Amino acid sequence: MWSLFNFVWMNHCCLGLAAFIFSIKAQDRKGEKDLKAARECGTKAFCLSVFALAAALILAVVFIVLLVAGALNLHWNICDTNTDFFFLNIDGMNLLFCCV
Repeated sequence: MWSLFNFVWMNHCCLGLAAFIFSIKAQDRKGEKDLKAARECGTKAFCLSVFALAAALILAVVFIVLLVAGALNLHWNICDTNTDFFFLNIDGMNLLFCCV
């Protein structure tokens, strides 16, 4: 199930797909009573799932950091005009912002 979840939601660099394929291979080998090959495929599926999860978490953290950094940079660039307030015109609506 974890391989399927990684395949659907965290398929960075096809790691989720590879984990899902090795998971299916492990189930097939287990059905054939080849437990050594099933264990090897299961271990590969587990490692690829862990790497897919780690890549997804790292990318999410990087995205959030870049988003916050961009928002702060925009805020300070707008507020760098030595005024306490500024107006932003969006679709005909004037929005008042306070630079703190």
